[in-house]
Parts: sequence; structure tokens; C-alpha cells
Amino acid sequence: MDAIELLTRDHTEAREAMRRIADASVEERMGLFVAFKIGLEMHDRMEEEAFYPAIRANPQTQDFAPLDKEAHHAVEAALATLAALPMDSPQWRPQFDTMRERLLAHIDDEEHRVFVKIRESLSKQDLNGIAQTMSLGMVMKPERPGHQSGLRPRTGSRVFKP
Repeated sequence: MDAIELLTRDHTEAREAMRRIADASVEERMGLFVAFKIGLEMHDRMEEEAFYPAIRANPQTQDFAPLDKEAHHAVEAALATLAALPMDSPQWRPQFDTMRERLLAHIDDEEHRVFVKIRESLSKQDLNGIAQTMSLGMVMKPERPGHQSGLRPRTGSRVFKP
């Protein structure tokens, strides 16, 4: 599985996790949301610290700066807002729906524009090499609020499951 396939798999899992959260009762929502939030933070960190730096380090894509940090920060802010709200708050579901729409738009942009450009520029071998780096795990640095320290394995990991 190459780097883009790994990220696309995470996107598929994120879509499914958001569907489960949207369909869940208030009682079920907490566990699903916590797993989703942690999975999304891990995915974002992997993109920010492994995938996109490797893309920019490659001579064929060094001028390519596709990471939409604004989208990442907006979703992270929405996740923090949701985490602070009681699950039974009347504001929770509309806030979740807004975050979901933003995230789905970001995922769509990555998969249909960004990843296409990267795949056109890099070989399968290049993308496999990036995937190996991503699969070794990422150190979760505590400098950003809500992120935990420690290694997280990627091989066989399904990050959006409770």
C-alpha cells in the first residue's frame, strides 16, 4: 500500500466514523467521537510531519505545498469545541454537522486534486518509500493542545475505530 492509499484508507474510515457518530444515540456518541477525534489528530499529524514534508523533499515535487493547514486548523478547532460541549447539548449536532461538511470538503480536495497531482509527479516506488516512513509510526509531540506523546503504529492500524 503506498502513501496515498494509506491516507485514502484513513479518509474512508473517517467518513464511516462520521456516519456512525451522526447515526448514534447520545449515549453511544461519546465513545465514537473520542475514537474519531484521536484518529483524526493522528492522521493530521502524519500528513503534517511525514507525508507532506516527504513530498516537499522530493526534487520532482519540492515546490508543491499542498497541505491545507487552514482546513486542518479549522477542523481541529471544531473538534475542540465539540469535545467541550456535553453530548446532549442542542448545539452538539449542528456543530458536528458543520465540522463534518468542512472535513468532507477537505478530503474531497485532497483525493481529487492534491493526490492526483502527487501521483502524476511521483513514482509508485517513491510513494511506497513514503508509506514505509509513515508505517513506522509518528511521534505525537505534545506541543499542540489535545495531542498525546508516544509512538503510534500504522501497519494494520485502523485509527478511526473505537
